[in-house]
Amino acid sequence: MKRVCVVGGDPAAIIAACALEDGLWGRRNVQISFIHKDPFVDWDPLMPEVASGAMSSRTARIRIEDVLDTERVRLVADEIGALDMEARVLRGSNGGEYPFDLLVVAPRATYLSSPGQWLPYETVTDAARVSRAVMSQASAVVASPSQQKLLVRGDGVRAIELATGLSWGCDDA
Repeated sequence: MKRVCVVGGDPAAIIAACALEDGLWGRRNVQISFIHKDPFVDWDPLMPEVASGAMSSRTARIRIEDVLDTERVRLVADEIGALDMEARVLRGSNGGEYPFDLLVVAPRATYLSSPGQWLPYETVTDAARVSRAVMSQASAVVASPSQQKLLVRGDGVRAIELATGLSWGCDDA
């Protein structure tokens, strides 16, 4: 039997597991294990909507068992502590061992924050914090509506989506 382990809490890990699940449908000689410490995954593509207040943080968290077919993919609640490539075994922090023939690693991306007053977000919880901070700024009394300005700093899709979401609620973003 071929053993496939998918490790990580990033949407890329979910997408990889879904692709394997669909591609290997009906094959009894393949076992897929999805290893992640939590039963939920933050769905990163929805974080700009959470940060702009257009969506709640609960909506952007998905339950892994709602996405993956647990009859075809074994869900393992563990965090990987060690990788032995020679023995082809993952060792979990809970003491579990997970042998593999194929390993797919898609760890959560880490976004570097820089000093200053901008609000980085990495998880849905961070995005909800950004939303609360921005909304408290936006609801502050200002002498003139034209003085209410928000600056979104970034060079990626998230920055563009966040700026777009915020521009609906302010005069100048």
